[in-house]
Amino acid sequence: FPSHDRSRCNEARQAVLVSMAYQLGLTGLAGFRRMWAAIGESNWREAARQALDSKWAKVDSPNRAKRQAEQLESGLWHPYYGGKNELVKR
Repeated sequence: FPSHDRSRCNEARQAVLVSMAYQLGLTGLAGFRRMWAAIGESNWREAARQALDSKWAKVDSPNRAKRQAEQLESGLWHPYYGGKNELVKR
């Protein structure tokens, strides 16, 4: 991940990006240009919206994408991933 973008992400948000990279590959993840732009502005709502505006979210893994977009937007661990909705260091 671009270091300037990664540094804006807390652990819960970084976990989403790692998961996306694992599923999509780094090239696939790099294709989410508008999501990365929103992350660069710390606009988490827009970053989540951009993640959901994709084949990955609409066709490939809609349930996973929805959970991960919620986690990306909130910065909180999703309960599916063992989170208790406790805020992790931002």
